Amino acid sequence: MPTRANKVETAWSALLAGASETRQEHLAPSPLFILRQTLFCVLAAYLFCGAGMVWNDWIDRDIDANVARTKNRPLASGKVTTAQAFVWMALQVIASCAVLHVMLDGKDV
Repeated sequence: MPTRANKVETAWSALLAGASETRQEHLAPSPLFILRQTLFCVLAAYLFCGAGMVWNDWIDRDIDANVARTKNRPLASGKVTTAQAFVWMALQVIASCAVLHVMLDGKDV
């Protein structure tokens, strides 16, 4: 279930997409452009959120291993190594940055 912080990140991504478009010479984006940017924002936010969750589980793995509710999480239980978790987190960050690069058409915001 998404947390309030995740919703803030998604809203911030949407604002960045809008800011990117208003910096262009025309101020009336097409509905297709808006849909495309929205989908890119959602995908980028989803990927960044996933990377953050991996980071959180990585940091908390020793604590999680000693708590009944969390002891079966992949890192806490040893089903996934820290190296595997790092690679998965890095892939999500790289993919999210690639999505943002495409979404912003290579422009700095």
